[in-house]
Amino acid sequence: MKKALIAVLIVTNILTAGAVVYLANPAQTKQAEVIPVQENKSLTLPSDAVKISECIPTEGEHYIQPDKVPHGPIYLVNQGRVVGLEYMFLPEEVPGEKEAKMSGADAMNMIQKNNLSLADLVMVHDFEFDVMKANVVSFGMNWSSPHVGYDKPHFDIHMFLVDKKEMKSICPDAKLENVYSPTVLENVQKYHIPFPKQ
Repeated sequence: MKKALIAVLIVTNILTAGAVVYLANPAQTKQAEVIPVQENKSLTLPSDAVKISECIPTEGEHYIQPDKVPHGPIYLVNQGRVVGLEYMFLPEEVPGEKEAKMSGADAMNMIQKNNLSLADLVMVHDFEFDVMKANVVSFGMNWSSPHVGYDKPHFDIHMFLVDKKEMKSICPDAKLENVYSPTVLENVQKYHIPFPKQ
């Protein structure tokens, strides 16, 4: 227990010292102050993206490049404009589960045994989603039942480029029976996109 506490204190002190050095350095502080706020860059739907759903309330039509199935990005489109991105993944696809469950002492032993740095340990948990240089207004994650694109229960990550008011206005009266149009079903078959059994 004492060793684990010492390990936590060491890591905390390293991070705190780094933050103090960064904030105390006038050049760093000055540089941070002049970073301009970027305008929200709209995304363009890739020319090879295919429609995999008609409009879904608060999300829009869904498009994906066939070589990006199942993880994405899936482009969320409303009235011809990309309004968000979606990524899908299974829980076991998130890296770092073993390390996250380690005690402080086990983590220190792993670091020493494998001659790892603190950066190496942080990189184990690296799991990134490309936002395509667009400013994301909101971000959400939820469990999802199987649907087109992933035929197993999975996590959906949604990144919206529009505010909640606009999201709520996206086809609020759409019906489930209309989501999989003949065009969508043709794309699913043609591009071998996973589709849950009906």
